[in-house]
Amino acid sequence: MSKVPATMKALVIEADKVLTYKDIPVPELKADEVLIKVRACGICGSDIPRVLHGGTHFYPITVGHEFSGEVAKLGSDVKDIQIGARVTVAPLVPCRHCEECEQGLPAMCTHYSFIGSRQQGAMAQFVAVPARNLIPIADNVTFEQAATIEPTTVAIHGVERAGAIDVGKSAVVYGCGTIGMLTLEVLKAKGLEKVYAIDIDDNKLSMAKKLGAYQVINSKNVDVVEYFKEHGLVDYAFETAGVPFLQAQILDLVKKKGTVVYVGTAHGEVKFPAKTFEKILRGELNVTGSWQSFKAPFPGSDWTGAAELIGSGKIKVDELITHKFKLSDGMKAFETLTDRTSGAIKVMYVIEDEKDNGFFNAQIINPEMDAQDDKDAIKKIGEILKNAGYVNSAYIDAVLERENNFPTGLQLLTSAIAIPHATPEGNVLKNGIAVAKLKKPVKFHSMENPDETVDAKFVFLLALKDSGQHLAILREMFTSFQNPDVIQALQDSTAAEQILGIMEKYFGKK
Repeated sequence: MSKVPATMKALVIEADKVLTYKDIPVPELKADEVLIKVRACGICGSDIPRVLHGGTHFYPITVGHEFSGEVAKLGSDVKDIQIGARVTVAPLVPCRHCEECEQGLPAMCTHYSFIGSRQQGAMAQFVAVPARNLIPIADNVTFEQAATIEPTTVAIHGVERAGAIDVGKSAVVYGCGTIGMLTLEVLKAKGLEKVYAIDIDDNKLSMAKKLGAYQVINSKNVDVVEYFKEHGLVDYAFETAGVPFLQAQILDLVKKKGTVVYVGTAHGEVKFPAKTFEKILRGELNVTGSWQSFKAPFPGSDWTGAAELIGSGKIKVDELITHKFKLSDGMKAFETLTDRTSGAIKVMYVIEDEKDNGFFNAQIINPEMDAQDDKDAIKKIGEILKNAGYVNSAYIDAVLERENNFPTGLQLLTSAIAIPHATPEGNVLKNGIAVAKLKKPVKFHSMENPDETVDAKFVFLLALKDSGQHLAILREMFTSFQNPDVIQALQDSTAAEQILGIMEKYFGKK
């Protein structure tokens, strides 16, 4: 695991509907905390009002509580946790001192904090979390799959609030969002075959059927109450959509002595007709709510169980992850999730630019990188360029022999591809800027395809893209040599249209 940089990229809610992708300091650790290098972070339905409807506790804040990643740094009191460990994180931070906490009921804590809500969250490259909140993930579980463990625990807890689930009985899941789909899967994993799924979205219902629903019902086209009167009432009913009308109606779908579990948060006034409410009394219905997913010993068996179910394949989550975005895509991910025509179920940020290539992006300007770190990074970038046919092994060896400083080493490599006969002994910076400033295209022959000519300025940018770097690093690399005009020079070149396209696609807008 590479050293931790001083700054990181994050999505910061700065005001209502203002979600900014920006550089912020990497969080400082308390003694009992660890720093997680975030690999994937899902968007929860509760994140939508925080971003789009002024629903945060404070500004600025980074949200995100469904996530996974690797341990990057340990607080001073943390023992028995390995750097690089693959984990997900329980987001509740109970006070551990109130009456509820002392009774072993962390989910009922009256003075709790919550990662991504009451403290900074995981829509960032790094997040600080209590060490006791870590849940290990199996090697066969991807980071994207692991980021669905949190919503899976919500489904497990909701199902277990119903008490013993007897094989041979029936259930209905009202609402086929992420939690509804996972509730369906948990019921199936517990041996219940006759599970109905209800929604108004045919695409979601098709997915529910694929995941094992006994029958799927579009409530836009079917009178749900009449349907169950005709086909038989169910033993268990789970409302996961948080729609007030459904929260009232679901009481009409269960048998006498049946169980109703409310999992979805109400999004408005819930009004029960007297006749419906009377069913609770006369039918002696068991009506309960489900809140979070935390037990003692913290964080509880819902968490270890969810990790095991996903690891074993009994809970399948890959098809639920319908959309993946880069962190820099920002608001686009929220727009997709709230677009009823998008077919979105679980929308997720995948921090692909943090895949290990031997160094963190920010370490290019990190003076604490040692010579071996620099040399390894230069070698990796050199291999990328060699495989693309831009440089040969002899040139890489010459660079490594001459230069152990990463910024200069990267500059030597990329300048070499922009100048066909460059050598490490030449004034590479001067030559590189000269090429960038030329008003006419500079063509050179690719080593791999001698008959193909390429604009040198375009390849210069392409090489930086291949190395996983972004515009800020490009600018930093040249400003450190007192040559900030190189960016403008590149934009003024005859290859400007190509170059700017590459900048926007791979480095982010200026």
